[in-house]
Amino acid sequence: AFGAIDPYPAPSMRAVNFDNIVAPGALFVGANLTGASFNAAKLAGAAFNGSTLKDNSFKGADLAKANFGPLGKLAAANIADVNFDGVTASEAVFAGARLSKVSFKGGRLPRTVFGESTLNDVSFQEAEMDGVSFCLASGPAVLNNVDFDNTSLRGADFSRVNLAGKVTHARKPRLGRSLGERTRLVKATFKSGFLGTDWSYVDATDATITV
Repeated sequence: AFGAIDPYPAPSMRAVNFDNIVAPGALFVGANLTGASFNAAKLAGAAFNGSTLKDNSFKGADLAKANFGPLGKLAAANIADVNFDGVTASEAVFAGARLSKVSFKGGRLPRTVFGESTLNDVSFQEAEMDGVSFCLASGPAVLNNVDFDNTSLRGADFSRVNLAGKVTHARKPRLGRSLGERTRLVKATFKSGFLGTDWSYVDATDATITV
């Protein structure tokens, strides 16, 4: 364990080099990880609940099922100026986290959870995000200047999310191509250009659609 659950707070691990570390299930709970490097680290199932992540690089890291959400008395992680390019983060949890100036370019994030998170200046360019959820029963994510350029969003859930004027894409996202991978925009707000000309296999029930 690198962090601490009780007592709080965890020790600072500023600028520590964790590149290539093999530590599945590691605990970084509540830790100050400013400037730490995790390139190509094997951290499947790791816990970053309540941690401070700023000026970090996780390029090519394995974060499958890692958890950045709230835990007990701890809020979700605060993530700013972080590079997650090429990361593998299937089923990772970012619920409730605050992400600012973060890049997931080319990442593999199937079934990742971003419900109730706040995303400002975040890039998912060319990321594989099939089955991703931006909505929880308790609330949707808040997006501002989020890039979905050529992002795979088959089976993604944007229910109740406001996308209008909040997202960008030089190339439109890749959406569902069958009933089983239908992209959900139930009660969402979005511009028609987000879907392009092919609205097949999109669930826009009760959505607000603008031009």
